[in-house]
Amino acid sequence: MKSELKTLANGMRVLVIPRAHSNLEVFQFFVNAGSKNETKENNGISHLVEHMLYEGSQNYPGEHLLKAFADLGIFPEGVTNSYCTKFCCSFLKNDAARVMELMAELLMRPLFPPHKINTEKEIILKENAELYGEFMFHMKYMQAAFGIEPHLSNPCGTEETIRSLSLADVLDYWRKYYTAPNTLLVASGGAEAEQVFALAEQYFAEFNAQETEQPKRGAFQGGSYFNHRLPDKTALVSLDFYIAEENNRFAATLLAHLLGGGLSSILMKELRQKRTLVYGVSATTERYYHGNLFDITAECYPENMQVILELVKSCLHKVCNHKIPEIELERAKKKLCLDFAIGSSLDEARCTYYGENLLIKNTITDEDDFIRNINAVTREDVLETAKRIFTTNAVVVTQGKKCPSYKELKKVFEK
Repeated sequence: MKSELKTLANGMRVLVIPRAHSNLEVFQFFVNAGSKNETKENNGISHLVEHMLYEGSQNYPGEHLLKAFADLGIFPEGVTNSYCTKFCCSFLKNDAARVMELMAELLMRPLFPPHKINTEKEIILKENAELYGEFMFHMKYMQAAFGIEPHLSNPCGTEETIRSLSLADVLDYWRKYYTAPNTLLVASGGAEAEQVFALAEQYFAEFNAQETEQPKRGAFQGGSYFNHRLPDKTALVSLDFYIAEENNRFAATLLAHLLGGGLSSILMKELRQKRTLVYGVSATTERYYHGNLFDITAECYPENMQVILELVKSCLHKVCNHKIPEIELERAKKKLCLDFAIGSSLDEARCTYYGENLLIKNTITDEDDFIRNINAVTREDVLETAKRIFTTNAVVVTQGKKCPSYKELKKVFEK
């Protein structure tokens, strides 16, 4: 399952991951515009543009655009986050040409009817009310980790900024960011790569070829802390370490799996099975526009946080001092490769994985390459990576009532 990447004459990138003998096809369009591209004054405009795109196009005005999609049994779902706006379609591969035509209409020729903007604003404000807590946490988290201004990681915007946006603002933003070089199409399924390339070239030939400058990335702010208060009795405590670009990312992924990748992982056995201090504990590597983080999160009662951090520190110390049995390393490799293969068998998940990696880090790792690289990781690679990661100052994040102060938690790592 080897992917093929092509850059069209206008700068639009198209990545195809073919899957033989499948009747299903998935298109995911990534537009490199999210809250990271916004100002304090227009915060939330990426989301508003996404909504307005569904209100008809030049050749399919009003409801005719969505009806044309519905005739194929599909709805192009849109998602806006801090780093991009994504549009997803799953359909029968024989309808690939029609879907490509309709997606070109949606992205390239929107009408932006003036009488619809206030309606879409109200819909967004209702969505924001439901998602506010989740995005407020993410906003504070990104501020603590990378020192960026809060609005840059808040795709919701505020009621004040959403209501202040005009149709002229929407048009200006769309013209600036909805361009060919700023757009990535990832396709996965039964369609041949050459067919997808040809369709993209045919229907997106007139896409604006203007280059778009992206904002500077933030710098990791190790040693910071914040608490997000929640009404629940339970709490979360997270440690986030910076993964520098020069680190072996496959070793870092394997290290995360060893520490918190399932019931047999080091932290799960120590904190839950042996001591029943947590409901769950995980270790993951997370990709963000501003950098990669190694995250360790435990769900627990607030009064147990300090002892949990003491035990996490002890486990990290053991890992950094050659205390990883070879059998555990091999077991983790098997489980990690299996999980990746299962995820890669799903077209939507495959598109998202490839698209995010290409958009954020400009890298492509096919399934065979991933498995080969994971199996090539040695115990020495993991130990060296652990030492590099865990000697950086962590960002400490807590959620819940009556959580210990940063001063109290910081003492754990100063000993």
